[in-house]
Amino acid sequence: MRLLNTPAAVTLSTDGTPKAITWPQPGPRTTPQRPRRVTTVIDEWRYDGRWWEERPLGRDYYLVELEGGIQAELFREHDDWCITRIAD
Repeated sequence: MRLLNTPAAVTLSTDGTPKAITWPQPGPRTTPQRPRRVTTVIDEWRYDGRWWEERPLGRDYYLVELEGGIQAELFREHDDWCITRIAD
């Protein structure tokens, strides 16, 4: 399991779930990043933070399997996406 916590670009399917994900990979900046196709949405859940916190979070989390068998956890907060970790 690798922690990433990095912004991601996500393409959504017609039902609103992730269809493809692109995130920065280590290496030269000139290397083009190709989207990874989502093969399965394993789980999804919502996290609104704790009631005593000043600012509610409102994050939609997804655990997905990508092509090649990689599992990724990502979330959407408003219109921003972040990939939190991957297991390959």
